[in-house]
Amino acid sequence: MTTAATLAFSAPDSSRFGLRVFRGTLPVVDARGLFRELIDNAVDLAIVRTAAGQGAPLAQLGRYGLHPLHADTLVYYEVALDRHEPKPLRNAVLDFREAVTGDADALQTLVAGTFADYTSHYHANPILDRDAILAGYAEWAAGYLGGG
Repeated sequence: MTTAATLAFSAPDSSRFGLRVFRGTLPVVDARGLFRELIDNAVDLAIVRTAAGQGAPLAQLGRYGLHPLHADTLVYYEVALDRHEPKPLRNAVLDFREAVTGDADALQTLVAGTFADYTSHYHANPILDRDAILAGYAEWAAGYLGGG
């Protein structure tokens, strides 16, 4: 089994952390194939999402001197919107609108406060710079700014 089609170079993460970062999703982990891909691409850091139960195959990377960190668990929630009745807003005087490029400074301030103590999968890795992690969330949020 090959993993080549599922891991891709991450330019934003690589630039942010000064490492060759690849990321992707592996529904099934083939430790040997993953190891070969990491070596062939000179990967410094791989951010890999797997299905629950793939921890044992990932742990097999230890045979090759690699020791994966279980960084977090991603949980999906869903709701049938046609049967869901939303609760009334607690603060009815709020005005919602799409953020535009002119809101960039306010958005950066909001992200700095919102994500300052947020612990994510990046924090599980002790070599990643904490300020760079926060800057990454600011970059992510800015990617959603609309025109204007």
